[in-house]
Amino acid sequence: MPTIRDGFRQVYANAGSDGRARFDLVSFLGDIFFRNAAALIGLSGVDSPAAARQLREFSVPMLTATDFMELRDREARMRRAVELKQEFFEQYYCPALRRHEEQARQYEAGELAAEEMPRDLLTLIVGNRDPSWAAEPDVGMREAIVDLLGAGTSTSTMTGVWAVHDLLTWTDGDPGRIRLVFEDEFLAAAIHETLRLHTLVPYLWRRAEEDVALASGVKIERGQCVLLEVDKANRDESVFGAAADTYNPYRKVPPKTYPYGVAFGAGRHMCFGLPVVLGNDGVHGSHAALIKALFAARVSGDPDDPPQKAADTLRDKWSRYPVVLQPRGQGTTS
Repeated sequence: MPTIRDGFRQVYANAGSDGRARFDLVSFLGDIFFRNAAALIGLSGVDSPAAARQLREFSVPMLTATDFMELRDREARMRRAVELKQEFFEQYYCPALRRHEEQARQYEAGELAAEEMPRDLLTLIVGNRDPSWAAEPDVGMREAIVDLLGAGTSTSTMTGVWAVHDLLTWTDGDPGRIRLVFEDEFLAAAIHETLRLHTLVPYLWRRAEEDVALASGVKIERGQCVLLEVDKANRDESVFGAAADTYNPYRKVPPKTYPYGVAFGAGRHMCFGLPVVLGNDGVHGSHAALIKALFAARVSGDPDDPPQKAADTLRDKWSRYPVVLQPRGQGTTS
């Protein structure tokens, strides 16, 4: 919430003469999630919207290099990504690692209390919390880039934009429907529908550990790779009903079925970012907080600047989504 409030201060500081704040929701949410990812890693100096934007602009070419859904030249992307990885190591990772090593030394010497130690990835790394990490010296860099910067920013940003888009479309200015956005259970269900319908990770890959026969009769041999098409699974009419392609926050699903489908995967490889997005209780996560704050400020699409879909990718995502917030004091928090 402090990060969200700081982001709102920034956009209102640049409001027009009419008091309305106009900005690109893709960039706004991207800055928030990159700032949060930096804090989870333990990077230094990424403590403002401007610093988060700098990290985002620096990181995106590195993070998308191996994305097979991107249509640009892969070899060129990979070469640039390798260069950026080294720059990230020198500019962001090493200074933060040295700071955490010094904090660990102070803790061991009794100069720093346990509650003063940061709760982040690099604290775990310098504390060698898992002995298996010794066999993989760059595990901290890998986790920082792949799991926290990679998996924890772009998908969260796009899901947030799609959630706002879906709710703006569904409410269509109706005061009664807009009030529902501030009801926790309803908002959770609305976010589930967005996650189900707008799958930003199109496929899940698995390798069979043993021979298996599926209920459909398909036989899979040990060692074979299996591809799960997430979008098709999430729109399966036998599970989600005849109108499975339709956004419906009131949707009821069968027992033992995730209301968001397999957007986070399932089983032992389920995305560990789920509690961040949906909250430990499945209701009070990052996206609910963001959506409530935006709708409290009476967010709307910018009629003079329509949103644009991203080109050069097979993913269904937005490159820009301009929005308008009403002047401070003219929103609603009900």
